[in-house]
Amino acid sequence: MITVNAPLVYVVDHGGTLSDYAQRDLVDSYTDPVFCHLDNGADLLIRLTHCLDGRLPDLILMATNNPILNGYETLQLLKKDNNFRHIPVLMLVNSSQEKAERRCFELGCNGLIRKPGNYRNMVNAARMLSFAN
Repeated sequence: MITVNAPLVYVVDHGGTLSDYAQRDLVDSYTDPVFCHLDNGADLLIRLTHCLDGRLPDLILMATNNPILNGYETLQLLKKDNNFRHIPVLMLVNSSQEKAERRCFELGCNGLIRKPGNYRNMVNAARMLSFAN
């Protein structure tokens, strides 16, 4: 059952790694988030700019390796825009890329998920950032 107060989570991941786990692991009996799956940063920016869901998301989960606008480019644009910079963003990075992790934080992400990752950590991070409000 979808309610008006249900948290809205945008999952931006062309490869589907986040999509598979996010919907299963982020749902609990108290929050029942609504998910919107997008393939790339361009689709995300269009959805945000035109407020296609009637409101902004409570959380964005985004992979770094998306086509068209990759996660880094998209994150940079989000954090420069006064309308979107307050939205918490968790980035999915390869576990062996320290440089990628550093870049995500420099661009303003709120947290990282390493793949292959511990998706329980993703769930905990998402709840701390978004659903505690």
